[in-house]
Amino acid sequence: MHENEAYHKILELRPSCLRTSSIEIDIKHEFKEYVCLKINLLNNDKLLIGCFYKSPSSSEEQHKALNDLLMKISKLDDSYSHVLLTGDFNFPDINWETWSAKDSFSTNFLECVRDCYYQQMVDKPTRYRINQLVLVNDKNFIHNSEYQDPIGDSDHNVLGFNFKCYLTYKNSKSVKFNYFKANYDKLKAHMKVNCEE
Repeated sequence: MHENEAYHKILELRPSCLRTSSIEIDIKHEFKEYVCLKINLLNNDKLLIGCFYKSPSSSEEQHKALNDLLMKISKLDDSYSHVLLTGDFNFPDINWETWSAKDSFSTNFLECVRDCYYQQMVDKPTRYRINQLVLVNDKNFIHNSEYQDPIGDSDHNVLGFNFKCYLTYKNSKSVKFNYFKANYDKLKAHMKVNCEE
């Protein structure tokens, strides 16, 4: 993303979730307003996180390049079990309840999202219309969506959500007692104190 863009996207990855390294994925493509990361999960599963920006005044070539990039991501050799694509896609005429659109650019984008088997999870506008999208390859990954007030002078609401996946955690080496297997009768006998002595 360019620093001078009018809209900036924030993707917060809480440190408690990140016990593994992330790798920026360099997908050679004409569409330039994006960044993608790969995070390794359990059992050789992988999470692809992408953040996109498409200007409302994009050319026909830029619309086609975005669709081509989404298709390329969906067909990457390094298969991803978890996909999360977010950002300001700026297709204001798309009706996400009916998955329909009026202009050809928006219709082509809808067809691309369908062809990639992505599901769109935003159901309320974050600024006038639904322009900010959350695309996933499984709708069960998204939990607790919450629309929050804008940050600073922005006129975009913040969309917060939990993404349900799993990461490799290191096993703790600390000693843990199994209280269910304790001999409580012996413990009571040992603790019995004769107060009259």
